[in-house]
Amino acid sequence: GRNDLARLRFEDVRRKDDSDAGTRVQLAQIALEERRYDDAVEALRPVVATEPHHVTASYVLGLALVRAGKSEGQQWLDRAQALRQAGTGVTLGTGYLEQGRFAEAMSATGTEATLVHTAPARATFSVMPLGAPSLLPAPSSPFGHSYLPSDLDEAGAASLAAGLGGGVTLLDADGDGDLDVFTASAGSQQLWRNDGAVWNDATAAAGLQAVPAASTAIGAVAADYDNDGRPDVFVLRFGTSSLYHNEGGGRFRDVTREAALPPYPYLAGAAAFGDLDHDGDLDLVIAGLADIDATGRLPGPARLFPQEFVAAPWQVVRNNRNGSFTDVTRETGFDTRGRAVAIVPADFDNRRDLDLLLVYVDAPPVLLSNQRDGTFRDIAAQVGLETVGGATAVATGDVNHDDWPDLFFAGRDRGTLALSDGQGRFTLTSGPPEAGALHASQAIDYDGDGLLDLIGWADGRPRVWRHLGLDWRDETTGAIPQADSSRASRLDSSRGVAAADLDGDGDTDMVSRGAGAVWLWRNAADARHVSVRVTLQGRVSNASGVGAKVQVRAGSLWSRRDVSAATPAVAASDLVFGLGPRRGADAVRVLWPSGIVQTELPAADAGSNAATLSGSLRVEELDRKPSSCPLLFTWSGERFEFVTDFLGAGEMGAWVGPGAYAHPDPVELVRIGAEQLQPRQGRLELRLTNELEEVLFLDRVQLMAVDHPHDTEVFPDAGMTSPPKPDRLLAVRRPRPPAAVRDDAGRDMMGSLARIDRVFADGFRLAPIRGYAAPHALMIDLGTTDADVVLLTGWTDYAFSSDNVAAHQAGLQQQPPILEVKTRSGLWRTLEIPVGMPVGRPQTVPIVLAGQLRAGEHELRLTTNLRIYWDRLQVGQLVTEPPGAREVVLRSAALAERGFSAVVRPDARGPDSYDYSRVSQDSPWKAFPGWYTPAGDVL
Repeated sequence: GRNDLARLRFEDVRRKDDSDAGTRVQLAQIALEERRYDDAVEALRPVVATEPHHVTASYVLGLALVRAGKSEGQQWLDRAQALRQAGTGVTLGTGYLEQGRFAEAMSATGTEATLVHTAPARATFSVMPLGAPSLLPAPSSPFGHSYLPSDLDEAGAASLAAGLGGGVTLLDADGDGDLDVFTASAGSQQLWRNDGAVWNDATAAAGLQAVPAASTAIGAVAADYDNDGRPDVFVLRFGTSSLYHNEGGGRFRDVTREAALPPYPYLAGAAAFGDLDHDGDLDLVIAGLADIDATGRLPGPARLFPQEFVAAPWQVVRNNRNGSFTDVTRETGFDTRGRAVAIVPADFDNRRDLDLLLVYVDAPPVLLSNQRDGTFRDIAAQVGLETVGGATAVATGDVNHDDWPDLFFAGRDRGTLALSDGQGRFTLTSGPPEAGALHASQAIDYDGDGLLDLIGWADGRPRVWRHLGLDWRDETTGAIPQADSSRASRLDSSRGVAAADLDGDGDTDMVSRGAGAVWLWRNAADARHVSVRVTLQGRVSNASGVGAKVQVRAGSLWSRRDVSAATPAVAASDLVFGLGPRRGADAVRVLWPSGIVQTELPAADAGSNAATLSGSLRVEELDRKPSSCPLLFTWSGERFEFVTDFLGAGEMGAWVGPGAYAHPDPVELVRIGAEQLQPRQGRLELRLTNELEEVLFLDRVQLMAVDHPHDTEVFPDAGMTSPPKPDRLLAVRRPRPPAAVRDDAGRDMMGSLARIDRVFADGFRLAPIRGYAAPHALMIDLGTTDADVVLLTGWTDYAFSSDNVAAHQAGLQQQPPILEVKTRSGLWRTLEIPVGMPVGRPQTVPIVLAGQLRAGEHELRLTTNLRIYWDRLQVGQLVTEPPGAREVVLRSAALAERGFSAVVRPDARGPDSYDYSRVSQDSPWKAFPGWYTPAGDVL
């Protein structure tokens, strides 16, 4: 009965999320009781506009309007009644899960006050130089200094660029399992090899001693751009940037010219690798800081750097997947200028694509949302970042543990923390005291307690703020005893900072540049704390796993890290999850850029039910296709057995080329052999399951019985083509092997293609892009028989939209199966017959030759560059009279929740099959949000 108190609480919730329907309905009901009918109507109008199926909102709105004397109210009452009777509406009730999302129980994240250990951390950094420090003073930072035009000649511009401090990146250069250090400065670069207790200068041995003339390094970033399993290095320079390919064995080769990297004649502020077009390889983005040449030509007084310098453009360079790159800046909509100091590549809206946050020193950040069509759209104002202002550094990580990226911006006062609200927007709060002065920052869990802390550099000294869930504590003195010493005061004044577990002890160390040396900050974290270090190897996604999201659950702790590759670094170079005093992780889940969801669980512990993951965990991406087709099972007499998948040609939105999408075929005839479907208690039973990450729109299912002579078999005219083949049945008499079959290498394929036995004609070479192969052919000899039909049974390892994008950029085109005949003169003539590719596992594709062959022609060649695996090849005679088919009356049809059939593979080859009797309730996919047909009778 305390409406006044309830109203205040609901208003608090409404301020957090003004769009929550449950909150608005509750406020409207309070207003209705208090006879504030206009307030009730005002609260509910937005609900029924965005959720027209909301029964309770429609009903309460109707009551408020009726009581206010408005005739419109009866219409809403009638609508509520209709929705209730249809059973498709949403009702706000008193039961659990019926009161809106804010009434649902929330799992612990580890950031709750009762779970945070507030005692001083037992983690201390000790510092040592890699090599002998130079006695020469480090170049001074150009930020905040003014320059006359005469200061910006070639030497002056190089000096200004040198003041940015060069760069440092971490990578396993020699493949020995630990991270090495690559650093670049004004006129040199070095590779420091991690040999455990010692660090050795491997620059010359790696072939990295030569640097371009008249070029000054600004940053460095490592990633595997060509997906060969070895990390490469891109050095961003004022002058000539360089791309170094990892040749293996710790050696590198300069491939800048070979890769056709376009020049960038401006002073850059940042660069990042990322799969911008979702095609499985890494593209490159360069952010401009200043156009020094244009500024030097301006008349007038000295100009403040960089605010009064001419802004520089962005550059977007597409990876063509063939070793080369193409400038696509204009096509992507990046043809603007700015004064950028950082790029944060991350999936900010959790829609499985890579967005870009562009951080400017003199303006609010720009958040470019990936539109998945090659373009980007600025949504910074839409998500609440328009008031952040300019920044000098940025760090990213899931600080509040809600599975969305958060941000810290340095630049003024305490800086700004932009914490996600879990709905795609940010809430802005002040950062830790004095954090606004940072010029380099990282969000790392330095003490291993499971919460991300903030570490950065300001005024030549490092700073550490420990995250305590709801607060931050400056623990610089305890964490870095040398922070105020004379030695440390010479340290990094640049932006070159990188973080990772360099000594394999489970905590995060750091590397910084400055004061004439590269400095290693070795972390001796709390030995009582446990951690798990996750290493990724992409197979379908880019090999480095850049853009992957890794989630860890350890009891009450939930953590997420995103893999990024940027300079300056905005996150750690590896994935170390501190777990505090917990024994280990209960589960590690990876959401790969390809969309594949992969969960790693601990192996069963024979002596305990509490097995966990800790130490090092290597996760290799599964080549598991999230979308394909629904599955068909039939009762075979003893069990439900997998027959095939179907409707593969009905996929909507499949990208096949620029501006071109596959035309879906909504109808498919599926062949079920007599032995595959047997009566069960007098009924024929089929099971159609939707078990992949896709939405199935199923309008009609009809079973047909086909009568045919004993020596005749009936097949649908199958095979995916564009336009689709007609929906018809073909009767073939006496299917039998041909006279001979060889592949284009001359190998006899008769044994492989004699029967359906998972022994395929698979001697062709695969292309590096999924679904594609080198052109390959089958040579078919019909002999002297009167065969006029070829029956090809097999399956297709599909290329998906992202694969087709990659193929297009690499200059590959799909070549569906083409059938040719050898003429009597020895030439090959193309037959105008749409062959198509099999879309079931397996599916028989008939090729009707009637009227196509001339006298004496009996040798055929079937060519494609797709991964089509033929299992059986037969020939026969076409029966001209179409087979008779009778519809079987459908007696019942029910939609039910079931789970996921066990995937089985009888051998090491594909395709997968499914065991209907073994069902798991654990989904390997994420669910599409939306409205679905309710379970029950769907006859």
